Amino acid sequence: MKKIEQLIKIIEENKKESWAILMHEHPDPDSIGSALGLQKILASYKIKSDILYSGEISHQQNKSMINRLDIEIKPLTNQTEYTKAAMVDTTPKNAVLPKNATPIIIIDHHQQNPKKFKEAYIQIDQEAGSASTIITELIKTLKVDLEREGTKTATTLFYGIYTDTQQMLYAKKRDHEAATYLKKFADIESLDKIVNAQISPATLKIIATAINNSEIIGMHCIACAGIVKEKDALAQAADLLLKGQGIEHVIVYGIYENRVLVSTRSSTDQINAGEVVKKIWGEKFGGGRKQAAGASLEIGYFLETLPEDEQVKVISQRMKQDIKNCLKI
Repeated sequence: MKKIEQLIKIIEENKKESWAILMHEHPDPDSIGSALGLQKILASYKIKSDILYSGEISHQQNKSMINRLDIEIKPLTNQTEYTKAAMVDTTPKNAVLPKNATPIIIIDHHQQNPKKFKEAYIQIDQEAGSASTIITELIKTLKVDLEREGTKTATTLFYGIYTDTQQMLYAKKRDHEAATYLKKFADIESLDKIVNAQISPATLKIIATAINNSEIIGMHCIACAGIVKEKDALAQAADLLLKGQGIEHVIVYGIYENRVLVSTRSSTDQINAGEVVKKIWGEKFGGGRKQAAGASLEIGYFLETLPEDEQVKVISQRMKQDIKNCLKI
């Protein structure tokens, strides 16, 4: 059976079920775009579904996209009404499932191996630059209509591809083809407003702290952002620091709600950001792609009983030591 035939069979056989579409804990544009795209595919089979997430949405561009395009997504609480789940830009290993829901569709572009769900449609495609690329290809193959009431879906998918390929800098042929297709239906004016969303004072403060506390060693930049209230600011700080002259690899970390969060970026073929994160802290705590990755570490990994200011000092020393030892710098 062809892959696409397996997907159609699973959808057709579960039309009467109650569907939830799950994104990863703190959804980014690619998660939101691919979820909305899959929802559109299910709707073409007359299946109603809800999009759920278990964490929070803090990045100003994500908030701007959701508000401007009026995207309906729901926080995952204690819902028990869902019987089937589809997962996009994540896998059961990295997401919380509704209590009674069984995953039957899993689509991602990160390295995962959800073996135990043998009856599910599983598409883990690392050759795609984004999950939104994969979903767009499915939309085209299944001939899902985006011309009528598809502007929101196309705009969100386009932005998902744009952000996950680092503004198309690392986009491959498939990503370009998907983006070109979506552009015909997307709201370009809204995209412009989303891309240029204003940055909050809290985010600016975190970025400034990371810059002030950065250490540059050759092509590497290691930066501590201290205590952070908006976790997405770490990724923004990493993106900005990567633009520094001579810098090709950035690791930014900060303390967020009793965890140490890490955001990394690489612009050189010599360093795979995802592999570096896994090598330093282990696959259980982090991973990602060649150009961008992240990690989430338990604060107990260090000393959770210390006051906040002492936590920052001790954690920063330990983080820098681990990073330098791994990179041999």
